[in-house]
Amino acid sequence: MHGNKIVQLLRTTYVGSVLLAILIFIVIVGVRKMGGLQTLELGAYDLLVNINSSAKGNESRFLIIRITEDDLQRQKWPMTDASLTELLEILIQYDPVAIGIDIYRDIPVPPGTEQLHSLLSSHSNIIAVMKFSNDVESRIKPPSILENTDQVGFNDIIVDADGIVRRALLFLDDGVDFWTSFALQLALRYLEAYEIAPEPDENNPAYLKLGASTLIPFEPNDGGYINADARGYQILANFEGAATPIPSISLTTALQGGMSPDMVSGKIILIGVMAVSVKDLFYIPIKQSTGSQQIHGVAVHGHLANQLIEMALTESRLLKSISDRYEYVWFFFWSLLGTLLAFSARTLKWLLALEISGLIILIITCQAMFLLGWWIPLVPAALGWFFSTAIVSSYIMTREKADRVMLMQMFSKHVSKDIAEHIWREREQFIEDGRIKPQELIATVLFTDIRGFTTISEKMDPASLINWLNVYMETVTNIVLNHDGVVDKYIGDAVMALFGVPLPRGSDEHIRMDAVNAVDAAWTMSEELKKLNEKWRRRNIGPVGMRVGIFTGPLVAGSLGSLERMDYTVIGDTVNIASRLESFDKNIDVVGGDCRILVGDTTLEYVADLFRSESIGEVKLKGKTESVKIHQILGRKS
Repeated sequence: MHGNKIVQLLRTTYVGSVLLAILIFIVIVGVRKMGGLQTLELGAYDLLVNINSSAKGNESRFLIIRITEDDLQRQKWPMTDASLTELLEILIQYDPVAIGIDIYRDIPVPPGTEQLHSLLSSHSNIIAVMKFSNDVESRIKPPSILENTDQVGFNDIIVDADGIVRRALLFLDDGVDFWTSFALQLALRYLEAYEIAPEPDENNPAYLKLGASTLIPFEPNDGGYINADARGYQILANFEGAATPIPSISLTTALQGGMSPDMVSGKIILIGVMAVSVKDLFYIPIKQSTGSQQIHGVAVHGHLANQLIEMALTESRLLKSISDRYEYVWFFFWSLLGTLLAFSARTLKWLLALEISGLIILIITCQAMFLLGWWIPLVPAALGWFFSTAIVSSYIMTREKADRVMLMQMFSKHVSKDIAEHIWREREQFIEDGRIKPQELIATVLFTDIRGFTTISEKMDPASLINWLNVYMETVTNIVLNHDGVVDKYIGDAVMALFGVPLPRGSDEHIRMDAVNAVDAAWTMSEELKKLNEKWRRRNIGPVGMRVGIFTGPLVAGSLGSLERMDYTVIGDTVNIASRLESFDKNIDVVGGDCRILVGDTTLEYVADLFRSESIGEVKLKGKTESVKIHQILGRKS
């Protein structure tokens, strides 16, 4: 008993939806934990960055002195300390906020080394680069005059496995020494005018607060990352405004006096190589106006410095990630929502519309959250939604196929094609758990039997008898179908037909039409039987007669049998009375033909204006305690 209840519970839509959602959720989380979705999720991140990227560039804060291929040809390379000193002196006279030298100067390049060192030490807004490495011997040091000063920043750039820069590294340490990034050093020089300096966050002293924003450090599983290298102090890079390249001029132009004071004054000046022969190119998430995602390393540092400045001056510029717990809730929500809505959609057309609409809503939601500063994983939720709706779609397709086979097996051979198709369109009101739903309705039941069948069967061999009977049955069946009836079953030489099923009638007029159709079908059978008897007489086959019983009343329609084999049928007092009318007093004379048609009082009320009749009387039928008024149909009225 309890086992049946559990099976019934598991078959319900809601429990099935939850179980399917749990299964999909477990699979997606498992694949994600193994890093199988990271590439897709980072691609989705790039898409959101591009959608939400501001068109505003960084021309108001930065200028790049680019060392081009032509400059390499003009200048002796590496660039001498004298040439670098000359360039710095030109820039300094225009009063820049900071100058960043993205050129390694760990080894002096005379002449002019002493002059360069003197200039560097006397201008604290000049920042030089170094290269960090866990192997001390592989590190590239800054100019010796700037070692152990705050005029040094490492220019290491973190590149993801797919070759794209999405994170900014702000601080590094090896357990003994501590270094600050090149981009952060430049940003801090710019922020001095706003009296903004790094400080511990009030709520979490381990976090760095920079002006209006707290720079929450990147964790290994933030956003779409799985077990990423989070050493040092990292943040996500949004490359705000990177679609527009940072303004730049060539080294030769700068040295030849091609700069005006307003190009340099109050800005951060970056000096770096942008020549084809020097491979210093990186991919970023944002496509530039040129259509390329590749930019030079010096430009990467400029964009990262700009992001830090923006975060310090305006709040909510740093993307945040939700915890693993809330990510799991988010994934499961979309898996469960997909299964629930897909089950409620029922048809494949609505399922397809639902699937597309859900993905659009999901993308819009993630984009809106991105604008608010939250990176909500898109891909696992989208996969949960897609697979839940796809699996339910497959289930519904399979179920619909099975339901259609079941319905067509039950009805297509016994009703007209139009009714069969209408039954399929309205299948929701017919099918439940693979069975026809029981329905209470008012219908007209017709029973017919052959009078004299025993005599005929004694004179014919079995094969001829079956052929003869098939001709008769085909005639009766076609008449029933042509009168919108349903042949419920064949019982030997008897036929049971229904009028008013399987589609429930909504009005008394429809019920009347069913009764009229039943009686008219019976009279048509009597007419066709005359023709058949004429043919059979010519073949020396004796004539036969028919008895028909018709009654209109309430009954219950549904399916009987197992899921492997079931039949559509009706049960109720109406069926029993129609059967008794057919077999009632077989000695009653047949008036006007070879077919005797007896109807109950309820049927006659609907057909009296169309058919002539005579009363047989009020009798008690076999097996019935209450009496029934019986009438014989004599023919159609003119």
